[in-house]
Amino acid sequence: MQEEYTLAELGHLLKRAERIIQKDAESGLISGRKVHGQWHFSLNAITDYVAKNIVGGGPESELVEILRNTPRISTPEHPVSIAGFFSAETVAPNLPAKTPSSVIFEMTKLGYACGKLWDPKKMSDAVAAREAMLSTAMEGGVALLHPRHPMPKIIDGTFLSLGITSRGIPFGGGFNNLTDIFFLICSEDDTIHLRILAKLGRILRQKDFIETLRTLATPLEIIDWIDETERAVSVVGQE
Repeated sequence: MQEEYTLAELGHLLKRAERIIQKDAESGLISGRKVHGQWHFSLNAITDYVAKNIVGGGPESELVEILRNTPRISTPEHPVSIAGFFSAETVAPNLPAKTPSSVIFEMTKLGYACGKLWDPKKMSDAVAAREAMLSTAMEGGVALLHPRHPMPKIIDGTFLSLGITSRGIPFGGGFNNLTDIFFLICSEDDTIHLRILAKLGRILRQKDFIETLRTLATPLEIIDWIDETERAVSVVGQE
């Protein structure tokens, strides 16, 4: 039987205001059905909503698997801070990579160099295997690298890395563009991964965010810009 989520459960899971999700349901952006006047959403409807309307493209089957592994009754959670998952050591404004394989290698090196990732080869292999299944490249020249499943035993807590290459790299994704901005998501569990994916997707969709990101020269400038954009997203009720 296909699992369903109520409006309240979906809002809690995605950390998105219920009124926004309800508005999207009423306008048809997310498919749902009303049971005794209350909205209910299927796994397929939720993953399609996240992939197309929040992230901007993504593998539905992977999000279905994440949702199936997510506890229905969640314990109290701290707010997800995208900017807070970065450090100066995990941001490379000039990532020295020219091929897809070297991108993955260099991105995992960032976490290893600062002690956040203990086994870069294992992570690189897992990310490469995930990319071989379906590219995480999106429109706009951005890719959201991650292993298919969280790997908490080889990381020192959830963290994010960001690398920007000097020129675009053909990274797949089925778009007529190259990719030069790479995020690496290393999360402790599926719930955190989904929340990061949803919020990072909303940040990426903000006007001028990606274009400005390419102009910044230092890790601290980049983290500050992410933080500024994240705060703006939260202020307008999207968190």
